Amino acid sequence: MSHDPEASKDVRTYFLSYCLGSFLSSTVIFMGYCIFMRNTPRVNPEISLPSLVSGMLYGIGMMTFFMACEELDQVIAYPILSKAPGIIVSFWSIFLYKEIQGTRNILQLYLGIGITLTGIFMISWSRIE
Repeated sequence: MSHDPEASKDVRTYFLSYCLGSFLSSTVIFMGYCIFMRNTPRVNPEISLPSLVSGMLYGIGMMTFFMACEELDQVIAYPILSKAPGIIVSFWSIFLYKEIQGTRNILQLYLGIGITLTGIFMISWSRIE
């Protein structure tokens, strides 16, 4: 495999193509859905704007993910970036949406979060030079 020595090492250089690929793929899938539904797709107009906003948030999140992997060692960045959203969503489930209830369930969740954070800390600490 040959590498171009003049190619940019900055991940932001390639991010537009990543986002355009996602956009074009979803557009093709939606067009296929419209053809399958004979040009009468079932689309709730109330979710159109939130869908676009969530797509933009996804793009921003992926950009920051790639930048973090570029700055940190992937061994450190990936565990943090893959587990942090789940931990945040768990707290939303407890405090905002009240989906997780009961002392036993909440304690089990806190124990799992504690084990996860301990693992991330140990991986990060082991890579410090």
